[in-house]
Order: sequence, then C-alpha cells, then structure tokens
Amino acid sequence: MINPADSTREIVTRYCQQLPSEISGLASLLEVCSTDESRRESTLKEFHHEVHRMAGAAHCMGFPFLGNELGNVEFLLLGLIERGPEAGLKDILEVANRLQAVARLKGYVTPQNSGLLRAVQQSQVQQISAEDPKPSRAILPSSFSAQRIVFADDDMTIRMLMREMLTNLGVRSVETAVNGQEALQILERFNATIVITDWRMKPVSGMDLLKRIRGGKTMVDRDCPVIFLTSSNTVKDVKLAINEGANHFLVKPFTTSAVEKALHQVILRTHSEEMLL
Repeated sequence: MINPADSTREIVTRYCQQLPSEISGLASLLEVCSTDESRRESTLKEFHHEVHRMAGAAHCMGFPFLGNELGNVEFLLLGLIERGPEAGLKDILEVANRLQAVARLKGYVTPQNSGLLRAVQQSQVQQISAEDPKPSRAILPSSFSAQRIVFADDDMTIRMLMREMLTNLGVRSVETAVNGQEALQILERFNATIVITDWRMKPVSGMDLLKRIRGGKTMVDRDCPVIFLTSSNTVKDVKLAINEGANHFLVKPFTTSAVEKALHQVILRTHSEEMLL
C-alpha cells in the first residue's frame, strides 16, 4: 500500500519543479501586455485567469506566502481589466514589480517548506499514536467506496491532490477533468454519483456545468450532488451557487478532513431524501 505522505510528497515535488516555468509563462504574458496594445485586453484576462489558478494551487500545496503574493497580482490585474483602455504602462509596471516579488519566492517553494506535506505527516503520526482510531466515515449509510466522483479543476496538481485524497478516503471510482467542458464529456460515459468542480474554468466554468446538470442536459441525474471548490467564500458567490443548486462548498486550501466532511454531508442528505420518497 502506498504511503499517503509519499504520494503527497510526489505531488508537491512536481508542483515545485514546474513553478519556475509557470512564472516564466506569466512574464511572457506581461511582456505582451506591455508591448502589444491591440492584444492587451485579451491578454490581461488570460493573465488574470492564470494567476488566479496559480494562487489557488499555491495555497492547496501548502505555500500560503506564495498564494498571498499571487493574490496581490490577481487583485492588480482585476483592477486593470475593470479600467479597460484607461489602464496604461504605469499600471502594468506595478504588476511587473509584484511579479518580481513572486519570482523571488521560488527558492522557498520546496517540499520541505510545504504546509500540506507537514500536515499529512503530522496526521500520520497522530493516527499511529491513537489507541483506538475509529474513522468517522464508518457510520456512513452509504460507503465511500460506492461513490463515482468526477472532479473538475484547471490545475493539474490540484487534480492530482484531490484524486489522492479521494482514493485515501476509500473512493474507488474517480475521473478528473481540466474544465467543465471535459467534465461534460466524461459525464456522457461515466455515471457519476457526485460532481466536485472548481468555479472559474475555461471554456466551460463550474457554474455552467452546474446549470447543465440541474437543467437535465447531461446523462447524470439532474439532482446529482454538486460540490463547489472555490478560492473565495463570499456571501454573494455562495448565494449565487446555492440559487443554482449547489449542494456544498470547499474553500481552497482544502484538506482531507474537509473533503471527507463534504462527502459525508451530501451522501447523508441524499440518503435522507431517498428515505422520504
């Protein structure tokens, strides 16, 4: 059996190794914004999307200092997008300065400094020391192993992490998608019992995916539980998703415990509703 800490270390290590190239990619987008005014608006939106994704991944991988710095860049980019043509090179220079601060943190992004990896290792120590561990999921009326879960997120390391967590919780059937569009394709052939989806993805967002499911435009039951994964938990966003039929929320960075609790709630709720029919 694979040690969860070893699996997590592989995921975190992969994240650390690919970070320099991802930051270089941001620098390339910044250069386009600075030199090509005709492409500035579209490139700023792409830039913002990438920074948002990277900030969420940084928090999930256990590097909050990097996630916060990327969040500062994201905030500046959002302001530039809202200002439209009024945004000038001076504003882009401010983004460049923030991006340099992000680049300076690369040397600290190592598996040894990952809060996620430390948490997993600490959890293992606690489980070993416990005299009579009783997993809470044992009381579930429906076993985790019976669930068929589709998880959609545009970041590869987050997909790997969620798959690892679900597998460790006993879920045997997991499919991952890079966005809502791929998730819809998977749902054509995979009879999902639960869908977990990130909010902001292109070309089909998590909200679009939710609407398609609730509208009966997929092969799964329109009442299939949908859990939203998001980088924010503002009241406005929560209300919007609830109004469209979301069942639960997971806020980045998520933990195995948080995922387990989310699954508990949607499975128990589904079981209760079935008993009433």
